[in-house]
Formats: sequence, C-alpha cells, structure tokens
Amino acid sequence: MSQTKILVSLISAAVLLVSLTRPAMAASCPAGMVEYTVKRGDWIYRIARAFGTTPEKITADNKLANPNAIFVGQKLCVATQAGAGATGTPAPPTPTPPAYVCCPSFRIVAVERNKTVTIETTNFPAGLRFDVRMAARGNRAIGGLLVGTQDSGAGGRFRATFNIPAALAGLNQIAIRLEHTGTGYHAYNWFYNNTVTLP
Repeated sequence: MSQTKILVSLISAAVLLVSLTRPAMAASCPAGMVEYTVKRGDWIYRIARAFGTTPEKITADNKLANPNAIFVGQKLCVATQAGAGATGTPAPPTPTPPAYVCCPSFRIVAVERNKTVTIETTNFPAGLRFDVRMAARGNRAIGGLLVGTQDSGAGGRFRATFNIPAALAGLNQIAIRLEHTGTGYHAYNWFYNNTVTLP
C-alpha cells in the first residue's frame, strides 16, 4: 500500500473517531427548556449552576454519554428555574474569593500588667484555630505556655485578649505567639509587661 493510501486511511479513521466521540448536536428544545450553545471554558457544572438546574438533569435531558466531554459549539437543551437564563445565556458565575496569600501578623494594642494582653491581627487566614503561647522574650515563644486558642473566623483583622499566665507574672518582657500546627501559619510579637493602651 502506498504512503498516500496509508495517510488517507489514517485521516478517514481520525474523522470517524471524532464523529463517534463527539455527541450529536441537540435538536430544537421542548417547552420549558432553552437551547444553550457551549462556549470556551464551559463545563457541565458551571452551566447547571448558572441555569439553576443540576449536572445530572442536563446529562439526562441531552443523553450525554460523558458529561465531561462537551465541546465548544455543542447545543444543549437546559431546563431553567423561573427567570434564570431565559435568553439562553447563563447568569454570571459567583465570584470566587482570592486564595489566601502569606503572612499573618499582629500588634499589641493593650496590656494590663500581669493580667492580660490584647492584640489586633492583620492578614490572618480564615477558618483556622490557632494555639496561643506565651514565654519570656528571647525565643519567639516557641514551645511556650499554652494560654488559649483563637479561631480566626472570617480572617483578616480582629482583636482578641488573652490572660498572662501566673508563671510569667513579674517578667518585664513577654513574648506571645499564635500558631496553627496543621498549616504552619504563625505570628509572633512581644510586649513590655506594663499597663498601657496603644492607639
């Protein structure tokens, strides 16, 4: 067989393979559904969310063998909730919050000698529980006395007050550390053990 015939045979096989693997274009959609044309970057879960339906329903309604194999230009019939995607265009996706980027820190805002210290955090990651440790200044409170835990909640900036342990009462300088052992996030500071409120 000549090289030309082999090449033609390979091209024919490739065309046949593509035609077998690509789902057929949807016919006109029944009442209560809209026709949606798949765009670059679409995937079945995004389309379902935008139209207020489920990936399983879109898959079943369009007889998709593989819902992860939709392609640009493919026509899908999509059932919608009232008012959602009435023009065949999905609603804009809900913005995804940006990923957390380095580095938690905090400042001392008040001290009551031998009793409490109040801190204000900056850039803390959300939803983590931090161990709070204190020690004499000098080793960044690594392995210091555990004085409590602090949930970072929504993260970012918040204030919290912690008791100064009796074992550290009378020290002139005390280190305080917040650390999350699972992620390695931590922040450290120190304060003079004198009653003061800072701006």
